[in-house]
Amino acid sequence: MKTKGLKRKILSFLLSPYFIAAKLSMNQANFLTAITPKFLNWCENFSKNDNQNNQPLYLVPERKKVSKTQLKENLIWWQNKIGLNIKKKNKIIFAGNINNAYDFEDLISALLSPNLANSDFELLICGEGECLKDLKNRLDEKSNIFFPGWVNYNKLLALKNLSIATLAPYRNTFDFQMSIPNKIIDSLYLGLPIITSLKGEVEELIKGNNVGYFCEDNISWTVQINECINDPLNREILSKNAKSLYKNKFNSDLVYGKFVNFIERKYSPQ
Repeated sequence: MKTKGLKRKILSFLLSPYFIAAKLSMNQANFLTAITPKFLNWCENFSKNDNQNNQPLYLVPERKKVSKTQLKENLIWWQNKIGLNIKKKNKIIFAGNINNAYDFEDLISALLSPNLANSDFELLICGEGECLKDLKNRLDEKSNIFFPGWVNYNKLLALKNLSIATLAPYRNTFDFQMSIPNKIIDSLYLGLPIITSLKGEVEELIKGNNVGYFCEDNISWTVQINECINDPLNREILSKNAKSLYKNKFNSDLVYGKFVNFIERKYSPQ
C-alpha cells in the first residue's frame, strides 16, 4: 500500500506541469465544449471558465442509408448462419466490446432467473473480448441466447424491426456516468428502448425522456427485462419517444449545423 501511495505521488508530481498547462489553456479559451453537460460542468469547475458561450457538443455519427435489398440479405444471414427466428419481434441486442467496461454480473443473474425462464425472447450478444469466454460458459444452458461475434452495422440495422430493446450494462464509473456513450445514441436512432443501470447522464436521459428501462439495483434487471418483453404497449411508447429524442437532440445535421452557425455568428469576420 505504501509503495502504491509513493508511486501515485511521483506520478502526480511528474504530470503536474501538464495539469497546470491544461488548466491555464482552458481558463483562457474563448469558450469550452464537452461531450455532455456534466462533462462541461466539470471542465468549467476545473478551469474556472464559466463563459456564457460554453456549450456541450454531442459526438454523433452521420447515418448511412442501407438499401432494402441489403437489409433483406442481412436478415437471411441471421436466419441461416445464426439460427434466429426472423418472423418474431422478440430480439434484445447487446453489441460492443465484451470487456470490463461492462458489468455483466447482474445481467447474468437476471438471464438465469426462473422469472425469465418462460419469457419469449432471443438475446444477441454481439462482439468479442476478454469476458466473452466466461459469459458463454455461464449462459451456455440458454438456447435463446446467441453469440454471433462481431457483426457490422448493416447486420444490426437489419434487426431493427425485429428487436424490442438494447442492453447497456456499463460499469458505474465516473467517466461513464458523465457520458452518453455512442451505443445509447445508436439505440435512440433505431427507436429501441434502452435497458441499463448506468447512472448520471444516461439515467437522467432515460427517466427525463421516457426512452428506456432503468435498473435501480441488481434485482430490477429481471423486472425491467420482463416488463420490456411483456408490455408491448408501453414499449411502443418508449420506442416513439426514443425516435423523437434522437431527431430533436442527437441528429448529426442538427447538432453540427447548430455548432457551425454558432462559430460563424460569433467568430467569423464581419
